[in-house]
Amino acid sequence: MINIQSVAANLGLHSPWVSALLIGLVMVVALLGAWHVELWRWLSVALLGSVLITPHAYAYDAAILLLPIWLVLFRSGNPAPRIIAATLAVPLPFLSFLFGPPWTVIPTLVIFAFLCVLSWDNQRTRLGEAAASVA
Repeated sequence: MINIQSVAANLGLHSPWVSALLIGLVMVVALLGAWHVELWRWLSVALLGSVLITPHAYAYDAAILLLPIWLVLFRSGNPAPRIIAATLAVPLPFLSFLFGPPWTVIPTLVIFAFLCVLSWDNQRTRLGEAAASVA
């Protein structure tokens, strides 16, 4: 699975408390990334967060991430989210499913890294626009 609970399960830390902590982490990152940003940024963060939080998200469910990948590749000016989006656009992270645990956690970590970097870029852009409007 490509949800955040699979990180704990693949590393042998599966418990309701660890799952709740990881889900809370994803929710905080997604909420910060979606706060007062453009529609395409908001939608991208919402889709990434929803795939990570959903209890039964499998590899084929990652197809819903094509829209955020394309939006970031074509709309973002920052290279960091574009690099991670390009990494998800090719099947290389998903080939780790062939090796079994703990390597099957790689696609989830790449998706979470994409969410974190995109949220950081969204807030950096929002704060830059706010500073420009004040000046």
